[in-house]
Amino acid sequence: MKKILFFFLLGFMQINSQNNNLIKLELKDSILKKTIADYIILKKNDSSEFERIGYIALRQIYLNEEAINNDLKSKFDITDQYYRPTNDLPSFYTYIEERLVLIYDHSVISKNTPYSKKKQRKIIRLVKPYLNKTIRLKIRDDNGKLIVKDRHFRDEKITLHGGILLSIYENGKVIIDSGYR
Repeated sequence: MKKILFFFLLGFMQINSQNNNLIKLELKDSILKKTIADYIILKKNDSSEFERIGYIALRQIYLNEEAINNDLKSKFDITDQYYRPTNDLPSFYTYIEERLVLIYDHSVISKNTPYSKKKQRKIIRLVKPYLNKTIRLKIRDDNGKLIVKDRHFRDEKITLHGGILLSIYENGKVIIDSGYR
């Protein structure tokens, strides 16, 4: 009985560890790759901040593998980000135009799957060069009493209402919506 329980737990741990890996990949979809590259160039030209820091977050928000003719095949959310992901971690990453692209795929993980510390550290290492440098922060109240002391404070920004929405149809039609939010 103990052997059966051991093998069951071992199998469960392997399944969980497969879901917890951060995998580097190359995007095969030329439309998606070109759209991300164009977005990166656009953001570099429009924003001095993105020229220095920031990475791309890519989320597939719709997929229809049985699409025919004029049906919507897939839809992607592409945004620029400036923070360390902590709760919602990506499953994959790649580089386009020498810029980090974190790829979130919620189909390969369950909401209850805990993220490993190893995966979290790897993501922090990947994202670190694309964020502002850390500073030492001390905040004092009116009486001069130290209330906050942070040796590794980093100014971070989350893009909520921005980015683009890429819709790809089975017939090859592509729609890029930059004002969807």
